[in-house]
Amino acid sequence: MVNGAWGFCVVLISDTIVAAVVTVSKDVVISVPRGLSHSSRCVHASWRTLLSGPLSRPAACMASGLLALTPTMPSVHHIVPVCLALLLFLAAPSHAQDLASAVTQGDLLFDTRLRYERAEEDNDLEDAYATTLRLRLGYATGRWRGFDALAHYEVVVALGGDHTYNSGPAFLDSTNGRTTRTTIADPTGNALDQVWLRYQGLAGTAITLGRQRITLDNHRFIGDVGWRQDDQTFDAATVVNTLLPATTLTYAYLRGQRFIFFNDNGLNAHVLHARHEGIPHLTLIGYVHLIDFDNDTDPRAPGTPDHRNLGLRSELRLERAGLNLEYADQSGHADAPATVDAEYWLAEAWAMLGPVTGTVGYEVLGGNGRYGFSTPLATNHKFQGFADVFLSTPPAGVRDAYVTLAGNLARFQLTATYHDFSAEEGRGQYGDEIDLVVARPLNDRFSVLVKYAEYRAKEFAVDTRRLWLQADYRF
Repeated sequence: MVNGAWGFCVVLISDTIVAAVVTVSKDVVISVPRGLSHSSRCVHASWRTLLSGPLSRPAACMASGLLALTPTMPSVHHIVPVCLALLLFLAAPSHAQDLASAVTQGDLLFDTRLRYERAEEDNDLEDAYATTLRLRLGYATGRWRGFDALAHYEVVVALGGDHTYNSGPAFLDSTNGRTTRTTIADPTGNALDQVWLRYQGLAGTAITLGRQRITLDNHRFIGDVGWRQDDQTFDAATVVNTLLPATTLTYAYLRGQRFIFFNDNGLNAHVLHARHEGIPHLTLIGYVHLIDFDNDTDPRAPGTPDHRNLGLRSELRLERAGLNLEYADQSGHADAPATVDAEYWLAEAWAMLGPVTGTVGYEVLGGNGRYGFSTPLATNHKFQGFADVFLSTPPAGVRDAYVTLAGNLARFQLTATYHDFSAEEGRGQYGDEIDLVVARPLNDRFSVLVKYAEYRAKEFAVDTRRLWLQADYRF
């Protein structure tokens, strides 16, 4: 190797890493060997040399911290090694002190959620109940020469064991296989939830590489499924640009979906999103999603086929009222079967009446009798009822007419929603649902919640009841 600080880093968003080599001095070499397939085997370093070399100990600790979270975790599709290599490449000896300050002036991240959930379905399955605890610990660095980084690790445990509920699809290694019980989608496990490197040194632009949380608009198409104990993140490269007046442009390349069952789905997806807020009281949004799941993950959850979404959304915001309108067309893409063809419609109006906000909406996920409009990357629990009967759209589609009342009373946040569900194809009456939520923040860090959902079946599924008691703490 040549003396001095130099190096190069090849950032590949593909199935195979070709090479990534970084040298920050003649004594420190980080390499990503050709052809390795998992992040736990992709980064090698002489830590004794690193800790004593010109990077200085704080800088080396930042690097080793990223690595320490990776060796036993599932593959993050080669993104973590590249983040680390790029970070070390930029940490030339002359800037080591600045880098050390960025590390030591960062923020420790911690949150925990304790939840009891009970689920009952009027079928042959046994009732289910689960008491689960989620712990998350992470660290976000300060900014250094336009760069910052974050690592976030999570653990989910079932207090008293997980034998009293079915934690997810039995074909997944990460679930418990209790198929005689009703599903409560909170498997136990641990994972590297997020690890990313971000660069904001270009005007009006943020570039993020790594495992990250991505949410767009109201989470209807791209979300984090934050309600579940193991939320959804993506192995991705994202670029967000705000140079155009009142406009935010987002591009994301998704290489992997880390879903709520601690399972990984390979992806080759492109997300284009434009948001314009230059018209008074009005926001205009357009988006394109090209979703291509890897064929080597079979079966997988969610199991929806490849597809393309083209959509438009408008959000009118007045002082005490508003109107949301949205349309999307879904068609085949990549390896999709010919049946993939459906439309999405939304009309939603809201108004503030004294201390109460009322919302009336009509949402349609189309179906042609063979295929229903799919949203595999969305926060689906947020829509069409908390009982989770319609997490997957029936082949005949679904129409959801709903009314919501929400307000505050003595620091309690109260929400009540009524849904009426019917088929989009054939107009069959599926059923209706009532959802109730009572939440109260006790202080800036601690909050409690009670939530109840009851679906009453007519022509689809069975009567379903779910109850949650939850406490959240974060700092």
